[in-house]
Amino acid sequence: MSTQVQLFGVIKLLLGTWKDDVRAQELLRQNNNGKNYSKEDELNNGRSSGFVIDENLSISKRAATSKRSSRAEDNSTAPPSPNEPASPGQIDEKCDRLEEFINVSLTPVECTIVCPTELVDMLFGRQLHLTGVQVLRDRYLAIQIDGDGLDTGSRVLGVSHPLSAARISIFFLATYFSDYMLVPETAMGRVRAALAEKGFIFSESANSYVSTTYESPSLDYPSSMFDTHTTHPHVDSSERLLLTGARSADPLVTLAIVKTLVKQPKYFSVSNTSGELSFLVDYETSHEFPENALLGSTTDFVIPVTLDLRGLPEDVTGIVSGVASKLLQQSDNTNIINMSYLSTAKSGVVLIAEDNLKTAIDAFNDN
Repeated sequence: MSTQVQLFGVIKLLLGTWKDDVRAQELLRQNNNGKNYSKEDELNNGRSSGFVIDENLSISKRAATSKRSSRAEDNSTAPPSPNEPASPGQIDEKCDRLEEFINVSLTPVECTIVCPTELVDMLFGRQLHLTGVQVLRDRYLAIQIDGDGLDTGSRVLGVSHPLSAARISIFFLATYFSDYMLVPETAMGRVRAALAEKGFIFSESANSYVSTTYESPSLDYPSSMFDTHTTHPHVDSSERLLLTGARSADPLVTLAIVKTLVKQPKYFSVSNTSGELSFLVDYETSHEFPENALLGSTTDFVIPVTLDLRGLPEDVTGIVSGVASKLLQQSDNTNIINMSYLSTAKSGVVLIAEDNLKTAIDAFNDN
């Protein structure tokens, strides 16, 4: 399978042209009177997602389950039974569910794709057994996190610390609009309990977990969990990145996404959360996008600090909280290190505000 074919699947995923395939499959199912509709199809009806990875836009999949974007409970309309034709409205609802959390990230280590399992099978199914392609075993839930009143570093540590202490492996993805965690589906009960104990409750109105306290998280949790994994942060000071977003994808934004994927810069991340697009893009590539389409500042740059995690087990814990702890321990009231974090399947990218880079480097070098 050529890289061009793999890239074609990624482009279809981000542009949403897969929706035509979903509608065509439903029409075929109806024409066959449900003969080709299996229980697996019903299970995957918009509720499970996958991670895709490789240096050359191949696939390495980490199954992730997203229940209505970030909800702890899924109150969506049940799919039609195998013998009942789906109405156009039901098909549209299914497409909306499938689009609730999608992410494509390029780093120097790999390409990671997070999307519903049904879309992984549809767009990349023939590539899952290629050399260099890895299917990660767990299913994950996407949880939206809000932490009003906390700086970004405190928010990352505040939510990752209790889960790391409970030995729960997580992935953390910062977007322009909100922060998301991917947690194992089988650990969801423990996740709720651990977050509730630290003052995080699920808000129906915000459709996310919200911190009910405004205290900075304790720094008693040592960064030794991070240190013992012998990861060596690589500071790429030549890369100046923007964390930005767009509320709708006009044709020029769509064209810019395609051109960027073809170009394959060292760092690029696109998140589609229920139609809202977020980007992590380098300064040069940002000029591919229409000037008025991107949200936020075009001068507040972040510098990537990359952790190569290829030598670690996929269920390793303590990386996110260890990184956040190190940086917060180096901060003080007059010099708070502003950070965000992007987890991929084989790397972690710490995003440090340009003005805080020297302090952050000192923190990583302080053993």
